[in-house]
Amino acid sequence: MAIVQTSIFLIMERFPAYKDTILRLLKDNEPFKIVSEDYRRCAQALKHWEQSKTREAPERVNEYKELLKNLEEEILGHLKRVN
Repeated sequence: MAIVQTSIFLIMERFPAYKDTILRLLKDNEPFKIVSEDYRRCAQALKHWEQSKTREAPERVNEYKELLKNLEEEILGHLKRVN
């Protein structure tokens, strides 16, 4: 349950206007739960690479930023379909 709660906070922080919809979807919608977990993992990976001093870090940061953007679009699509 802790992972789902972390996902809730990240998504609510990004989409505060959809708080009630987020809570409802995380309770009842398996595809939304999956994309929410993907979002949490991506955000965590991005944070890791942003702190990394390795040579490949800048490339990884760009990749994870793009992936995070795509996941945000997918999440927003779920939110708008329900509202």
